[in-house]
Amino acid sequence: ASLVGAPNFNNGDGALYPFFSSSGSNYTAGPVIKSNVVGSAGFGTSVDTGNSAWTVVGAPDSYNGAGYVTSLYRLATSNLFNQTQVLVAPDQDFSSIGFGSSVVVSDDERWMYVGAPGISGTEPGGKVYAFGQVYVQPQSVTYTGNGINTVFSKQLAPGDWVVLKGMSYRIDQIISDTSLTITPAYRGSVNVPD
Repeated sequence: ASLVGAPNFNNGDGALYPFFSSSGSNYTAGPVIKSNVVGSAGFGTSVDTGNSAWTVVGAPDSYNGAGYVTSLYRLATSNLFNQTQVLVAPDQDFSSIGFGSSVVVSDDERWMYVGAPGISGTEPGGKVYAFGQVYVQPQSVTYTGNGINTVFSKQLAPGDWVVLKGMSYRIDQIISDTSLTITPAYRGSVNVPD
């Protein structure tokens, strides 16, 4: 996929035009991608994509020039881009710094760099902010019941939710009538009544 920024789209709100390779050198336009952030201005001024699924888009004119960036994620099996995160200057400088005027995603998609050329009080001016991606391994817990009062395969299904001590957990897998796996991992102990 290729993304083309259009920061003046819709009276300056901005947008992205996605293009997908359909066969060889032929490209097909996808639906216009607009920011889901209220008060967006200049969305698409800067755009960069890593080698696989991640894209970062700058909107440096937003919020009186303070700016922000949005990360987009595209599943390999889809032509849809999900807006996953909105970032502002981590030092909370909300003056007119133009955060997002330039953006870069590393090839391995573990780092993102965001330029803010209008930082006041620095010589010769400007900063580059670095953001690292942290991967968290999915976690789950397996519960075992007594088989008399717990017949998980008849009472529940994967995707159902259970509440344990006021917290909701999604059922990932029914292993047997007495055993199931939930996420996120539950850190307490549970007694299943006989």
